[in-house]
Amino acid sequence: MPPESSPVGPLTFDLGPSFAAPDAARLHDALAHAAPGRPVEIRFQHVRDWDAAALAVLARDLAERGSRISLVGLSERQLRLLGYLGVNARGRTGRL
Repeated sequence: MPPESSPVGPLTFDLGPSFAAPDAARLHDALAHAAPGRPVEIRFQHVRDWDAAALAVLARDLAERGSRISLVGLSERQLRLLGYLGVNARGRTGRL
């Protein structure tokens, strides 16, 4: 899951085919090392196998990083789960 990086645009992560606890931990580490003000895009459209615990880690990262993270490819179910975890991710979603 190395990020695609360009000097001007957002830092982009393409995830899949699963998003489990180890994937969430690697994403968390990558986000922790990213420049604080740099926009981030996380693409989930290739993820087919989801772990609820991984979404909890993602919710924490979304809450800590603020609105600079955009999410692509989340289903209604994942958006609802993030909402239950206290994060309104609907305003961060987009389509490719």
